[in-house]
Amino acid sequence: MNINTKKISHHIIQSNNEYPNISERVNKLYLPIIKRLLKWLKTTKKPLIVGVNGSQGIGKSTLTKVLTNSLNEFGIRTVTISIDDFYHTRKKQISIANKYKNNPYLKDRGYPGTHDIALGESLLNALMHQKKSKVRIPLYDKSKYQGKGDRVLDTEWKETKTPIDLILFEGWMLGFESLANKKLGKHLNTINKLLKDYQSWHDLIDKFIYLVPSKNNHVINWRVEAEEKMKASGKTGMSTEEIKKYISNFLPAYDLYLPKIKNLKPDHDRHMKFIIKKDRLPIETTHKK
Repeated sequence: MNINTKKISHHIIQSNNEYPNISERVNKLYLPIIKRLLKWLKTTKKPLIVGVNGSQGIGKSTLTKVLTNSLNEFGIRTVTISIDDFYHTRKKQISIANKYKNNPYLKDRGYPGTHDIALGESLLNALMHQKKSKVRIPLYDKSKYQGKGDRVLDTEWKETKTPIDLILFEGWMLGFESLANKKLGKHLNTINKLLKDYQSWHDLIDKFIYLVPSKNNHVINWRVEAEEKMKASGKTGMSTEEIKKYISNFLPAYDLYLPKIKNLKPDHDRHMKFIIKKDRLPIETTHKK
C-alpha cells in the first residue's frame, strides 16, 4: 500500500481550511495517525477495526470524518461508525430511566447501559464479513425531543458499500474497562457492572487511538460549543445550562476510567495516545512511524 502521505496531508489542508489551525492539526495529529493506520493495514488481511476513544467535544468526530474522506480519496475503503448511533430508542431509554429511576447516570442517554449492544455487534460483524454488498448503518438524531434524542427510522439509515478496508469506531467510552474490587457507591457500581456488557465490542476492535483531555473539565466547554453549533445549523437542542448539567454528569466516569488510559504509553503496537489541550491540539509526544 504505497500512498504518498504528503499528498494526503495537502489534500486534508486544502479540503478542510475552514477548521482553525488545520495545518498544525494535520502535522501534529492527523498525519501521525494516518502513518500508523497505513502501517496497521499492512499487517491484516481482514477489515481493520480501530477504536477512537475521546471525550465529548474533543474532536474525534471531526478526526474520523477527515480521515474517512481523505483515505477514501486515496483508495482506502474507509467507513466511520459512532457509539452514539447505537443509543437505544427514546422509548427504550425512558424504560431504562424508569428501571433505574433513582440513578442519575441513567436518566438520559450516554452512560453504559444506554446503548444497543447487539445492534453494534451485528453491524461490526456485517462490515467485516459481507462481500460486494451494502450495509445499512443506524443513525441517531440528538436534536429530537428538545435535545433528548432518538434513533431515526431505519428507512433513513445510511448505506455503505462492502468490502471495507478500515472501520473507524468512535465513542467517548470505548476502551473503558470495568473496575474490579472498587467501592463506587450504589449508582456508579451499577454503571461499572453495565460496562462489562461492552466487552463484546472491545473483542472486535483490533487497535485503539486515544484522545485524552489534559484536564477533564475541558469537556464541559467543548460540549457546549458543539451544542451551540448544532443549534446554529437550525436544529433544536439543549440550553447552555442544560448542556452544562448534562455533561457534568459524565465527569465521575472520566475520573474513574481515564486514569488507566492516561497511564498507557503514548505509543504502542496496539494503540496511539495523544493528550489534548483546551485548543484541541495535542501536547507534543513522540510516536514511531
